[in-house]
Amino acid sequence: MSTTAVLFPGQGEQRPGMLHELPPEGDAVLAAAADALGEDPLLLDAPDVLHGT
Repeated sequence: MSTTAVLFPGQGEQRPGMLHELPPEGDAVLAAAADALGEDPLLLDAPDVLHGT
């Protein structure tokens, strides 16, 4: 059994496109997040969005 963890060191370490670089196994998690949030989480790593964090 394999387990995947995605860790980000902290605030300010994000860069545009990080979510798009996740391995294919993350697709199900992102789909579940989209259902829960009611929006596409892949839009959250755009440069203008990250600048506001």
